[in-house]
Amino acid sequence: MFLVVVEGFGYKYLALMQSSTERAPTDSPESFPLSFFVITTVIFGLGTGEYFLQMLLQLRNPPSYVDFVDLCSVANISVMLFNDSFQGHYIHGKSPLGAADVSSERLRLNLEALVLSVLLLLF
Repeated sequence: MFLVVVEGFGYKYLALMQSSTERAPTDSPESFPLSFFVITTVIFGLGTGEYFLQMLLQLRNPPSYVDFVDLCSVANISVMLFNDSFQGHYIHGKSPLGAADVSSERLRLNLEALVLSVLLLLF
C-alpha cells in the first residue's frame, strides 16, 4: 500500500527541492529531510487509517471472546485460562451493576439495563 501511495500517486515528488505542489517529475534534486518527512507522513497516515478501519470493523463484528468476558462480568465470576504451562489469562469478572447474587427477575432487569447501556454507547 505504501508503494501505491508514494509511487503511484506521485507523493515522492513532494520531496524535491523545487517548491511545487505538483506531483510530476522534474530535474530538481531530492531533499533527504523532505523525503524522510514525506515517507514518515505516508506511513503514519496509512497506519492510522488501518487502525480506525479495524476499530470500525470490530464494532460490527466483535471477537468471539467478548461474549465470554461479558458473561463473566454479569455473572460476577473470575476465571483463569491457561494456554500453556506457564502462560495464561485472568478475567476478573466484576459485575458493573454491583451484585450478581439476586433473584432471576432482578438479573433479567440488570441484563436489560446492560444491553440498553451498550446500545446507547454504540449509537
